[in-house]
Amino acid sequence: MVQETRLYDSVKNETRSMRGKEEAHDYRYFPDPDLLPLVIEASFIEETRKTLPELPDAKAERFQQHYKLSAYDAGVLTATRAMADYYELVVRESGADPKIAANWVAVELSGLLNSENKEIGASPVTAALMAACSSAWPTTPSPARSPRTCSRPCGPARATPTR
Repeated sequence: MVQETRLYDSVKNETRSMRGKEEAHDYRYFPDPDLLPLVIEASFIEETRKTLPELPDAKAERFQQHYKLSAYDAGVLTATRAMADYYELVVRESGADPKIAANWVAVELSGLLNSENKEIGASPVTAALMAACSSAWPTTPSPARSPRTCSRPCGPARATPTR
């Protein structure tokens, strides 16, 4: 890697070398005498770590292990925290097969929401309603039976068929 200072030419929308640096001292690194050393206690780090939410990569790994989902399915379901929370609520409340629930949430519901340009938080089908409809799900999702066409009384979403 070339150590250098570069400048940006906004007219040409490019950068170019302004001057090279040969040694680290050319960068003039030196401690600031006005700043005190920062000491962070290990207990503070551990306490802070406990308050952090589960990160997406860890959640995707857990979905693969616990729910036996593929890496792709787990990645889709953990793309946003809202989607992951929705999926987990559906699985927990419905007792449905996690793979079938993943298909309904990630394929059917997400497709419907995408066509209406909505996020999962604005879904007309709540996770509780989706879970209530789970006993009517066929073993594989199909365009003819989406969350909106559930035959059970699943709330206002059932009144407007998709096709």
